[in-house]
Amino acid sequence: SIAFGSLIVAVLHLIRNTLHNARNDRNGGILRCIAACILAYIEAMVQYFNKWAYVYVGLYGYDYIESGKRVMCLFKQRG
Repeated sequence: SIAFGSLIVAVLHLIRNTLHNARNDRNGGILRCIAACILAYIEAMVQYFNKWAYVYVGLYGYDYIESGKRVMCLFKQRG
C-alpha cells in the first residue's frame, strides 16, 4: 500500500527532474514552464492526498486504492 503511493510520487519526481534537466533546450520554453507549473500543482495535490490515504491504510487496514476511494468520498462529503 505504502509502496504504491510512493511509486506515484517517484514518477512525478522523475517527470519534474526531466523537465528541470531540459531547461537548457531553447525550444518550447513557455510550454515547459507551463508544464512545470501544472506538475508542481499535481505534485502538491498528490502529496496531500497520499497523506490522507496513508492515514486510512494505517487506521483501517485498507489497501491504497480502497483508501484513496474512501478519502475521495470523505473529501466530497466533508469538503
